[in-house]
Amino acid sequence: MITINKQTRGRHGNKVFHFNTLMQLSNTLNQECSTDHWDGYEFFEETCKINSKISGEEIPPTDLIYNTETELVDKYSKGDWKLNTYSLCGPFFRITKKDPREFLKLKEVVNLDHTDRVSVGIHIRGGDTRGADGMNCKEIHPPEYYINAIDFVLMEYNNHVAIYLCTDDPDPNFPSYRDTLNYIVSKNVSLYHDPSNHYMKDFSILTECDVLISGSSTFVTSAGIMGKHKKIIHSKDFVEQFKEKDQEWYSSFGNGMFFHDLNTMKSDYYGLWKLI
Repeated sequence: MITINKQTRGRHGNKVFHFNTLMQLSNTLNQECSTDHWDGYEFFEETCKINSKISGEEIPPTDLIYNTETELVDKYSKGDWKLNTYSLCGPFFRITKKDPREFLKLKEVVNLDHTDRVSVGIHIRGGDTRGADGMNCKEIHPPEYYINAIDFVLMEYNNHVAIYLCTDDPDPNFPSYRDTLNYIVSKNVSLYHDPSNHYMKDFSILTECDVLISGSSTFVTSAGIMGKHKKIIHSKDFVEQFKEKDQEWYSSFGNGMFFHDLNTMKSDYYGLWKLI
């Protein structure tokens, strides 16, 4: 048995990736799985049973990043094992062999009915990472990134798009939000933006878009592995920081390997389209 014995302290996107790690390991190891109830799981179809605090040794997060599939099977295919609370998005490209859409399914999905337009989701991260986390805004993407990405998409689709702008920080004094919103309005394209949305409605919207203009947050990257198969855009400046190695300022437990691997690995389940 392999289990999430305790949900991660991370926010929604980290919880989704934590669950993906569990289900991928269950598939690879041919082990039964169970999970602690994690915040937000009630919005998903139950594809893994809730556990009763099963005992077992903990799998180090680094094993999932640096061990081969054969090594993981040899070490963990028998006995009871607990998933570390930091086994989140870091190993995604290395362990994801099964489409997450098979077990990450929302009970209620927003219908983006634009038969003549391409649905473009934009997520602007602010909130928890605008200086309060000690990273000095290193995860904040400047408005120029979003504006350039919007221009690229508008050119690709000859302006036949509907844009869905989602953010956890709709502060008019936050340049990434303010300037991006003003630019979209100036382009006179269809725009949906409701800052009062519950976070799960924004999440559901992002899962169903055709294109994602993504950021550094696992909120949007986890939406990228659910719902529609999408074309995903990332910031070239941000992602290429991780090209040679994980960045210590980003995490001490390998979360940044997601962006490291984004530079060099392809996934059938996370469709990187372009770095801008």
